[in-house]
Amino acid sequence: MPLTVVAKELAREVRVMCFDELFVTDIGDAVILGGLLQVMFEEGVVLVCTSNQPPEKLYSHGHNRERFLPAVAAILKYMNVVAVDGGEDHRLHPGQLHQRYWVAQAGQPSALKGIFEALSAGQPVHDSQVMLGYRSINVVQHSDTAVWCRYRDLCEQPLAAMDFIALCDRFSVILLSEVPPLSAAQREAKIARGTEDGVEQVTAGDRELPQLSPNDDGVRRFIALVDECYDRRIPLYVEAPVPMDELYTQGYLSFAFRRTLSRLQEMQLERFTET
Repeated sequence: MPLTVVAKELAREVRVMCFDELFVTDIGDAVILGGLLQVMFEEGVVLVCTSNQPPEKLYSHGHNRERFLPAVAAILKYMNVVAVDGGEDHRLHPGQLHQRYWVAQAGQPSALKGIFEALSAGQPVHDSQVMLGYRSINVVQHSDTAVWCRYRDLCEQPLAAMDFIALCDRFSVILLSEVPPLSAAQREAKIARGTEDGVEQVTAGDRELPQLSPNDDGVRRFIALVDECYDRRIPLYVEAPVPMDELYTQGYLSFAFRRTLSRLQEMQLERFTET
């Protein structure tokens, strides 16, 4: 299998591999990661992982989770699980505030306009599209160091994590306006046989997909954007019509969004860009 070949080649190059914040929400990732981990364990690679969930809870409630269970069993067999929860989120320790989240006021100009002007003082400002590799995105404005985008142009377009990496490579500050309330009613869906299994024969009949809301594709991209900005210590200025803790209150991605909320909260501190 190609995955086995890749895993063995990787095992020849590294003896220790570290995963920070291991988290699985997608069946494709679950299948690939599961196969990769099992082969690397068999090849003697030492894995060191951090996660907000114990192994038994990884990809819990995911559809076709049985495909990931062998990976869970391998983790429990080959790895020692150590609980390091101190009961306190140190990212929320008090510090000097630096507001980077605004609640939009109906009928009022965007608060991000003045922020963008201050961040771009003395620089040429453009409203043309921004190129990310071979892809172009619409923006409100951009300067040499800052880019101001609408939520729909970043999170409701077919962008991937690599696009957000490219965005952070190019700009040192990102502003995101018109972020809607992200919670919405969940809806049931089914997956047709063959669409997710490739050439494998499916005998289990139609299977249930997770109950996602119409907003959840955009929410996944928003989470990826926040993660990239957080890891790179790039300030993300956000404007939405609801307070931060009301952005995403229920839904399939609630667990994943808890980390996003914590990271947004830390971004409201002056020290965020100093660490």
